[in-house]
Amino acid sequence: MKAWEDLVNDDEKSLYWTENSDWYLDMGVKIEKFHEDGRIEIKNVMTHTDKFEDVEGRHLKVFKDEGWFMGCVKLNIEVHQRKLVRTNELVRISISNGNDRVVDMFKRRREDLQKKIHKYRNLLTNND
Repeated sequence: MKAWEDLVNDDEKSLYWTENSDWYLDMGVKIEKFHEDGRIEIKNVMTHTDKFEDVEGRHLKVFKDEGWFMGCVKLNIEVHQRKLVRTNELVRISISNGNDRVVDMFKRRREDLQKKIHKYRNLLTNND
């Protein structure tokens, strides 16, 4: 898997380990290689709970084929876009309820999410 190889060969990334595995954590993503069977798991840690989400499907393919950096950037863009959609809905609901204090809070959150999406899209563009 290209993502694991990228990290192993990057002296600037910190490797963490347990008795059972080695792992890296960066940009909201954890990648872990298990000693017993060599299995590699990638988890999205940008969740609202203590439970991490498995990275699967097309996102896993990006990590396998394009590497760690591209996988992290593309996953971050999608995660933040989903959060932006939810935040926009909360803004609409708050406006219809006339709750100005909450509207302002969600508008600030929306602006922060837009900045993050812009940052990651720039990383994607500048890496081509």
